[in-house]
Amino acid sequence: VSSLDDIKSLNENCVNKLSYVYEALSLTREKLPLNKALIGFCGSAWTIATYMIEGKGSKTYAKCKKMLYTQPELLHSLLEKINFALKFYLEEQIKAGADVIQIFDSWASALEKEAFFDFSFKYMKDLASYIKSKYPHIPIILFPKGISGFLDDVDGDFDVFGVDWSTPLDLALEKLSPSYVLQGNLEPCRLYDKEAIKAGVQKILNSTKNLSHIINLGHGILPDIPVENAKYFVKLAQGKI
Repeated sequence: VSSLDDIKSLNENCVNKLSYVYEALSLTREKLPLNKALIGFCGSAWTIATYMIEGKGSKTYAKCKKMLYTQPELLHSLLEKINFALKFYLEEQIKAGADVIQIFDSWASALEKEAFFDFSFKYMKDLASYIKSKYPHIPIILFPKGISGFLDDVDGDFDVFGVDWSTPLDLALEKLSPSYVLQGNLEPCRLYDKEAIKAGVQKILNSTKNLSHIINLGHGILPDIPVENAKYFVKLAQGKI
C-alpha cells in the first residue's frame, strides 16, 4: 500500500472472510469451563499498517515513517480504514464467545512520542471506546509494546494495560495503577530456564503484592520454548508449585 488509490481499493468488509476465526472461537468457548475466560484479540491499526506498507516485517519501518512524515493524511486514511474493519472483527469475536478483548501494538516503539499518540494510540483508544460503548461488560486490554517513556500520557476507556518485558513494572505501577489493572511483564526468554522463570515470577509478585495484576509474559512466547517450561510458569504463577 503506497497510494490513495491503493487505500481506496481496500475492502473494509474483508473480515467477513474470516468466519473460520469466529467458528474456532465458538468451538473453543463451548469446550471451556464457564470459569475460564476466552481472550479475543487483534493487532492495532498501526501494527497492521506497517505490514501493509512495508510488505513484510521491518527493522526500520522506513516506508511507513516516510509516509507518516511526508504524507500524514494518507497514513491516517489507511489507519481509519483498518480501524473500521477491526471494529467489526472484534464484534464478531465477542458474538462468537470471546469474554475479553486484547488490542496489541507490537511496533509501537518504532514511533517517537508525538507520532505514537497520533498514529497509534489514538486508534487503539477509538477501537476500545467503540467496543466499550456496545459491550460495556467486556474487559479490554491495550498492549502497546516499548513505550515506557510515554506512560504519563496513557489514558482511555479500557480496563487493563499490558506491560512489556522492557518496561520496569514498578514504573508502570507508579504511572498507571490503580487506574488500570496491569498485565505482564515476564521476559519471554526466561522460559528457557526454570530457575530464571522462578526468579522472574517472584520479582513480579514482590512488586504487585496487594495490587491488581495479571501475571503474563511481556510479549509473545517463542516457538522453541519447551512446553514443560511454559506449564511450569503457569503452575508457579497459580501458586501450585
